[in-house]
Amino acid sequence: MGDPGADVVVVGAGVIGLTTAICLAEAGMTVLVVSAEQPRQTTSAAAGALWGPHLVGMDQRIGRWAAVTLERLEELRAPRIGAGALAGIVRRVEGMAASAAGSGPPEYAAAGSLTPCRPAEVPAGYATAWRLSAPLIAMPAYLDYLAERLSRAGGTIAIGPRHRQLRRLRRP
Repeated sequence: MGDPGADVVVVGAGVIGLTTAICLAEAGMTVLVVSAEQPRQTTSAAAGALWGPHLVGMDQRIGRWAAVTLERLEELRAPRIGAGALAGIVRRVEGMAASAAGSGPPEYAAAGSLTPCRPAEVPAGYATAWRLSAPLIAMPAYLDYLAERLSRAGGTIAIGPRHRQLRRLRRP
């Protein structure tokens, strides 16, 4: 299944595999994605996709990564990229984060993504609450977008049998 003309073989056509392949292809590499499933049949299609820099540890780089991701997602929903070109893939949702301790917003909150709730809005038993506005991604459509973007960058996706050993993907 390996392509002798590919600089890189990426295993998996879910969000992580496609995003990795896009980054490499847009950097000038010849990329082949091998997968046992089409992107819409991967686990990513059923995954939750609400943006937020949480549950990923406390690395000093997380804030920057979260800001870059948020910027990219906002670009996808921006009208300037084409009238409805990606309509329905990324939209804004509203939510609330509450804390029993009377503290400020969580460390992971990106600048401007949280605003304090009025005292009357704070749920019973909590000292503070913050209103959240965050991108929500429709994963099947987003996977289609990623596959198309990979294709435009010159990458290809090969669907075939599941491999148990990476050495089977080596060049002949």
